[in-house]
Amino acid sequence: MRASVSTERFLHSRNTAVLAHDLCLRFGLDPNAGYLAGIAHDIAKELSSKQMIKLAKTGKIKTTDIEKKKPSLLHGRAGAVLLKERFCINNEDVLEAVQAHTYGKHNMGDLAKVIYIADKAEVSRNIDPELRRMCLLPNKEDTLDSILFAVLNKTVHKLQARQLVLSEDTLRLLDRMKENCQ
Repeated sequence: MRASVSTERFLHSRNTAVLAHDLCLRFGLDPNAGYLAGIAHDIAKELSSKQMIKLAKTGKIKTTDIEKKKPSLLHGRAGAVLLKERFCINNEDVLEAVQAHTYGKHNMGDLAKVIYIADKAEVSRNIDPELRRMCLLPNKEDTLDSILFAVLNKTVHKLQARQLVLSEDTLRLLDRMKENCQ
């Protein structure tokens, strides 16, 4: 990973991996899978749009209208293809976590939830202190889903404030998390 991305991106990925490892321990998931998915989640982030589109085609990924307008949003899904094709990573949970970390996914598994959270809440990110507390300080009331809902809700509000279009996957996930957490 260090050779594949800039120093800044590598540090973000390392921070994501460390938080993912800790969240996996907290919620009874494989911490090594969490670290791997966290360190690799942005492996395609700095590829050119052309390279991401090529990986998407290789992985038979149908691009959304949002991704056609902004191909960099393909980086999670392209990264999962890259991990499988070039690095022979076949752990479906890890691949799903990398693939889903950009938008989320309606029926995402627990490792994917952890990576979504860790990507948004790692220590170099400027996030709400309450979200940071939920991630770092175990509390019996904070479930994986309640933390995901809080992080997702904050992320959606930030994107809406910037008047950005939200993916259908993100909106479906938010609706599902609202039902689960309220």
